[in-house]
Amino acid sequence: MNKSTLIRFGVAFLLLIVSSGTYVWWHSKLQITDREVTSLAQQIQDTEESLDRATVEKTTLEGISDAEADIYSHFVAETDIVSFLGVLEAVGRATGAPVSITSVSSKKREGHAMLVVSAKTKGSFKNVMRTIGAIENVPYYVTMNTLTLSHVKSSVSKKEFWTAVFTLSVGSVTPIASSTPAL
Repeated sequence: MNKSTLIRFGVAFLLLIVSSGTYVWWHSKLQITDREVTSLAQQIQDTEESLDRATVEKTTLEGISDAEADIYSHFVAETDIVSFLGVLEAVGRATGAPVSITSVSSKKREGHAMLVVSAKTKGSFKNVMRTIGAIENVPYYVTMNTLTLSHVKSSVSKKEFWTAVFTLSVGSVTPIASSTPAL
């Protein structure tokens, strides 16, 4: 081989080595960048999934808060005793056998706060029983503990008057602030 061919071959071989080295270096840089992009894409996906879960949990929590408020509406808060007693008296007026409250006390029963309300109602048998039934169906957590019925026949007017003396246990709660944490 002559010298010029050998020089051309040497230059071509040197260009091959340099271009191969450049290719390997560039390829390794691309792989590093590709791994970084894949890692960032995974982090973005994880963050989006976390946000989706947080949104679902927030919606669930709002639903639970609404259900909690609905449940607590069936209990009498210690600050609302007077309005509850007004409901009982209004039931008696509406059914024709006025209700009079004789005592109210609080106690714990099975780990729950309860109000014990003693009351009586007086009127015709039909009205007294209608009043008792209406009281049992007020939209509160109410349990009829005792019920005593008695009747008196008036010698003057020949009318019978019935008296029902009863004791109720009413679910009670301490007023609470909202339990919904800020998200």
